[in-house]
Order: sequence, then structure tokens, then C-alpha cells
Amino acid sequence: MAQLVKENDLFIFAASDHSVAAALYKKVRILCWVMTSPGNLEKKAIHVYRTWAHRCNELLFVSSKANDTFPAKVISKYTDLY
Repeated sequence: MAQLVKENDLFIFAASDHSVAAALYKKVRILCWVMTSPGNLEKKAIHVYRTWAHRCNELLFVSSKANDTFPAKVISKYTDLY
């Protein structure tokens, strides 16, 4: 059961039993589509990748230019999305 815990003046939910989360991860599929720009890949998108992105079943970063150090799909123009 999750409990509200105070850490460093922040309230967080701490759960000791992750079985419900594991079951939902298998049952509910979540695609996270993150639109970003080349200048933000290593400034902002990397923080998404390192924090909450692991909760997604499928993760897709989309940018307008390729980057050798970051796993982003390239769309040449934003008009390609329509």
C-alpha cells in the first residue's frame, strides 16, 4: 500500500508493494511520444529519458535533426506529421 512520506520538504508516495504497478505495466500499453528540437536533446530531453520515460512501454523521441548520442527519430519537417 502506498503511503505519503515527507522527504526534504517534499511529499512523495512511497510504495513497498510494486505488484499492482507490474501488473498494470503488462496489461496497459503506453506510448510516450516526445517532440523535441536538436538544441534540447541534451538539455531537456535527456532528463525525460533519465526520469519518467522508463514508465512507458514504448518511448519515441522525435527531432528535426539526427544526433549520434541520443536515440531520436528524425522528421525532416514538422509538416511531415500531418
